[in-house]
Amino acid sequence: MSQATKVEVTTSLLLATKNELNYVVACIMQVSTKTASSLTERVGKAIAAKAAGAAAVTGILGLVSAFGTAGTGTAIASLSGAAATSATLAWVGGLLGGGVAVGSVMTGGIALVVGGAAYKILSSTARTYESLSSVEKQIIDVCIVLIKAIDEQIPKQKAPTKHELEVLLKCSLVPFQKMLKDNEKMICKNLDIKNSMAFSVNAIPDFQSNVIGPFTLYVS
Repeated sequence: MSQATKVEVTTSLLLATKNELNYVVACIMQVSTKTASSLTERVGKAIAAKAAGAAAVTGILGLVSAFGTAGTGTAIASLSGAAATSATLAWVGGLLGGGVAVGSVMTGGIALVVGGAAYKILSSTARTYESLSSVEKQIIDVCIVLIKAIDEQIPKQKAPTKHELEVLLKCSLVPFQKMLKDNEKMICKNLDIKNSMAFSVNAIPDFQSNVIGPFTLYVS
């Protein structure tokens, strides 16, 4: 496979992942996918502004690292080697609401609601970030950080290695899918009928078929 083809294929994989992540955000926040995309983009920019040196980081895993913090509070970007890899995977797989994403939202004055008028048309009441359960916040945080890393990776026009994508799949995307499934009932109880159905019938299955499946085929 030529480098150009690899870039095209991996870009397609990453864009599909971004779309599904935004859909998850839309369901949980009870907003349109367009609004969810706007929210994750704005918060992602705030994260990038706080992640010193992120622009110089190469590789999708390095970008995820740059936008996260290790469990000890140490910036992952300041670590190296095995420690950095371990911290990255632990952070993405088990973020509990203490990462840079939340800090940017809560202390930077960036609200996860754009306006009430658009939501009336959808017959759903938009949820605020503060009103979410800890698990829901965790899911939103992971979505925002992964989306920002994808947005930084794609313009580089350099395909991530199969190893990078395999690690991303096994240590980020698969655990994230499991998190969605394990907490499906709890999350659906917090949503209105329309978004509860969308989360169960579309968001969870589509993440499996449009993200996990294609990633698995590519790295196998």
